[in-house]
Amino acid sequence: MRDVRKISRNEPCPCGSGKKYKHCCLRHDQAQAASPTAGRYGPEDVAKLRDRIRELMASAPPEEARRGSRLLAELDDMAALANRWEEIEAAQKTLQAHRAGYKALLANPQALRERVERLFAKEDYDPLRFTVDEMQRAFEAVGYLHPDDEPDVEATKIPALIKHLAGKEYRQRAAMRLLAHLPQYVAAGRHLDAALIEDSACRLLEQPEESNPFLAAMFMDGLQRWSEHSQAAKEGTLQILGLSEDQLRAMTPDQAREWLRAQAADPARQAQFEAYYDQHPELAEQARADLEAAEMGVIALLERGEAQPLLLSPGEVDPWAHVAAERIGPQLRRWAEALPKGKVRRRPLDKQLQGIFFQVAQEMVPAIFTRERLRQYAQDAQGFARTLAANGQKQAARHVRMATLPLELAADQAENRLLPIIAYASLLAYLKAQQEALDRSAA
Repeated sequence: MRDVRKISRNEPCPCGSGKKYKHCCLRHDQAQAASPTAGRYGPEDVAKLRDRIRELMASAPPEEARRGSRLLAELDDMAALANRWEEIEAAQKTLQAHRAGYKALLANPQALRERVERLFAKEDYDPLRFTVDEMQRAFEAVGYLHPDDEPDVEATKIPALIKHLAGKEYRQRAAMRLLAHLPQYVAAGRHLDAALIEDSACRLLEQPEESNPFLAAMFMDGLQRWSEHSQAAKEGTLQILGLSEDQLRAMTPDQAREWLRAQAADPARQAQFEAYYDQHPELAEQARADLEAAEMGVIALLERGEAQPLLLSPGEVDPWAHVAAERIGPQLRRWAEALPKGKVRRRPLDKQLQGIFFQVAQEMVPAIFTRERLRQYAQDAQGFARTLAANGQKQAARHVRMATLPLELAADQAENRLLPIIAYASLLAYLKAQQEALDRSAA
């Protein structure tokens, strides 16, 4: 078997036909690469290996037994491919006459999407579907999808999720199963479906870093399964609370906040929550990831200077600006003395300044954010979120809502990651405004 990776698609085919490799033997070689045993080992060889694995599994530890089960599944796929190898080769030759029709299908995204959905919805492909647990692990590793994600965020996140789900072993196994189905579709005259199966199988092997119609269909199916599971778990949470989704949607933001405060203050309700989340750790993980993403979104708004309503007032910051100046003064004098000797570089100096500012910001949090101030701050932030949403910035609005809502609910703010950042951003913005005012006066 030729090594597909060592032959360029546009090179002359090694078979001597005079055609480019991609127009000649590439598909055949890719199909054979899906199963190294195809065309070389017969069903008897595969059966003997299967029996030997079963013997070893009988006395193997649980982890080794699970690995043996995966090997048996792979062997079944290899056996199916080996048994139908001649049929697969004949089917591929038949499809050569239908390339133009398949090319036209690829040029019609709507028709392609509908055909992909119909084809890969069949039970034949159930063993290749992503489970709820696999989807959950992918979301935990890559990040969750949200309805109001910006298109560029979604366009980056979905391929990353598919890549995480479809590793090398999965792609190899999927390619074998797809090719094993090829002859029956060609025999039935379903040439476009057969071409779609062949193309997906070959792209699984040829383009291991990219998605394809088959993987897109499997991902959307897995997403639907995960969404249904997640929705059922969330409905369970509402049942504990004695609410329906319609009742929750009917609440105004102020009513929802008051209701959440009441739940947070009820120890019995908190115990119910904890027990339920212990049974559904994926909900707790999703909530944690969503909060972290929201906090990062608010930080991005602050860094871009687009979150003025989230900053503390000048009156709150002014005393702390003097504290920061007092601490920086001696340090600046030491740096000034060291500069002529070449012992201070700009980057370490900037880092030390940031460290002093952030230390001051951490001290600001307990002094400024009393319970009453937290409640007022959270309400102001929710108002800012509504303004963002009205201006079409739905993702930013969601980030502000989610990141600041816990400020009203938690009794202890010591572990809150957002408050020191708010104080730090407020301190820098205040100092910048003061410097700009001095510059204007000097001019």
